[in-house]
Amino acid sequence: MAIHPVIIEEGRDKHYHRLGDHRIAYLTSGDPAKPPLVMVHGWLSHAGFWRQTMQQLDSHFYCIAVDLLGHGHSDKPLAADYSIPAAAARVLALLDALGIGRFAYMGHSMGGFIGKQLAGSIARDRVTRFVDVAGVTTGRLSRYVRTVILPTVIVGRYLPAVWNLSRVGMRYAWYRQIYSDNVVYFTRHFSEFDSASIQMSIQRGVEVPTHHEARGIMTHDTTPLLDKITAPTLIVFGAQDNTVPVIEGQHALKHIPDARLLIYEHCGHIPMEEQPEQFFTDVRTFLIDEAKDN
Repeated sequence: MAIHPVIIEEGRDKHYHRLGDHRIAYLTSGDPAKPPLVMVHGWLSHAGFWRQTMQQLDSHFYCIAVDLLGHGHSDKPLAADYSIPAAAARVLALLDALGIGRFAYMGHSMGGFIGKQLAGSIARDRVTRFVDVAGVTTGRLSRYVRTVILPTVIVGRYLPAVWNLSRVGMRYAWYRQIYSDNVVYFTRHFSEFDSASIQMSIQRGVEVPTHHEARGIMTHDTTPLLDKITAPTLIVFGAQDNTVPVIEGQHALKHIPDARLLIYEHCGHIPMEEQPEQFFTDVRTFLIDEAKDN
C-alpha cells in the first residue's frame, strides 16, 4: 500500500482562522459530529503531510491537521515566539476558537514534542489519547541533524541563497537521494513523496521561523511534564530513525504512566510512509478498538 503525503492547496477542506495578528491554516476531513482528532506536523513540514492519515481515520474521527505558524499556508512572521510552549498554546487557542473540547492528538517529530506540552500541561484534562510518532522529548536530535541540518539552517537564516539552492536541488533525483538517505530507511519510500509537498516544506518565508524553531527544539525539555500525562499514549518509532533518536521514545516510555512503545524495523523517521500497513493497523487499534474497550 503506497502511502504518501499529498498537499491540498485551496478547497473546501482548507480553512483559515486568525489568532491575534496571525492567520493559521488548517485542513479538515470527516464528520464534525464525530470525535475530534488533532494532527500536528513536524519541523520543516506542513499539514498536508497528514492527508493519507486523515483518509485512513476520517470515517471514525473529525480530523483537524494544523499548519503551525511559520509553516504551510499559515503566516510566517519574522518576529514571533516559535518556542514549543508557544506553539502548543497556539494549537490550543485554535481548538478553543473552533469549539473543540476534548480531543485525541497525533503528532510527528516536533508535533510529538508539542503534544507532550499539551498532554502534560495546558491541555492535560482535554487530551483523550495521544499518538506520538517519532516525537522529540528532550530536544536531543541525531548527530546528522546537529552537525549538518542545523548549521545549514543557521547559515540560511542570514544567507537565504542557501535555501534557494535546496529549492532548486529538490527538483533533481540525485539531490533528493542525498536528503532521503538521512530521513527514511529505504530510499524508494522517499521517492514516492509528492514533489509539491517537499517544495511546500521549504517554501520562501520559512527561513527565519525554521531558525527560531530549531533553537526552541534544542533548548526545551518536556521531561518534567511526562509523569503528568494521563492520556493513554502510543509511541511509534522507526528503529533506524536518523533524525530523532529512538532513545527519545524510550525516555518518554519510561516517564509517561500509561504508555506503550512500538519500534518498527527497517524504518526511519516517517513510519506512516515507510511501514504504512503496520502503522495504520496499530493506530486504528489504539484509537478505535482499545478506546471502545475503555
